[in-house]
Amino acid sequence: MNAQDTRLKTQDTRLKTKDSGLWSGVCGLVSGIFLMSAMPAPVLPAQKTRVQVSTASGAALPLGMTKSIERVKYNNPGLIVDLGVGLWAWPLPMDYDSDGDYDIVASCPDKPYNGMYFFENTSGNIKMPVFKPAVRIGVGHRNIRPSYFNGKVRLLLPAKEIVDFREPVRQLHSNQRRPDGLGNQFKKTRTIYPTTNVHRSKERVRANQWQYCDYDGD
Repeated sequence: MNAQDTRLKTQDTRLKTKDSGLWSGVCGLVSGIFLMSAMPAPVLPAQKTRVQVSTASGAALPLGMTKSIERVKYNNPGLIVDLGVGLWAWPLPMDYDSDGDYDIVASCPDKPYNGMYFFENTSGNIKMPVFKPAVRIGVGHRNIRPSYFNGKVRLLLPAKEIVDFREPVRQLHSNQRRPDGLGNQFKKTRTIYPTTNVHRSKERVRANQWQYCDYDGD
């Protein structure tokens, strides 16, 4: 073996040693991270720990934190939340149960909550009423719109009108119960126009909503 071969062998040994050291370093670093994550956080001496106490909730906050943490309580009458009406819901404000105030009927045509849902108003006609949980009262429809004439609500689909959605109200008052078992309503319709597309273009219409109105003022 000549001197050049000896140098090459020496360099190769050094490279292997360097790679082995690098691998050992990585393994040591990873092990250190796991060990540190498993170790409990160090506890600072009591005389060096400074906190700011929120009197509203009693929670201790780090000094310098200006916003207090407010505990959310169960059965909080002042809590304001949105109504869960499903995906692509169509809101239909109306006095559905005929008790003198506006309820919300929401049509959800998509999955998994397809259906017509009744949210009963328990507060009367005020700016921010409270509603009861939803009750499913029928099948869901797309492009459904309410029309209001002489205190009555008419529900329209493209070229059709739903004619049976008031039946649950009559049954509700005669049986004195909530319409939980009336899930087959909003199916009966009558045709009010020969075609559902009144546009000249053959392109796809994104929303096809129909409403009654006194257009000619008669």
